[in-house]
Amino acid sequence: MHERTLLGRKGEALVADYLEERGLRVIERNYNQRFGEIDLIASRNELLIFVEVKVRASTYGDPTEIVNHTKQERMIAAAKHYLIKHTIDEDTVCRFDVAIVEGIENPRITYIENAFTQGEF
Repeated sequence: MHERTLLGRKGEALVADYLEERGLRVIERNYNQRFGEIDLIASRNELLIFVEVKVRASTYGDPTEIVNHTKQERMIAAAKHYLIKHTIDEDTVCRFDVAIVEGIENPRITYIENAFTQGEF
């Protein structure tokens, strides 16, 4: 496996642990289909969270600008596909979060809840 892929998987595992420590259940990892990919899907009660994980070796740049418009569109399309495929209850609230894992030796997670919404397009 490519070094970058390994680093990404490590970051996803760290964020999955982070979510589980906060009472969420990770129900899917690397949900991938032709519209796009979602790194993690987590849930708690009637809340379903689609999480994009970004791993950075350094803290350079603005972490809030790390998921561009195209990536957001792909995540939304993949999320819609997931909802249809899994017949998710219409009372379920969905949210798009972004987790940035910075540093390799002592990773720091910046977690942004509700980082973007479908209505922003």
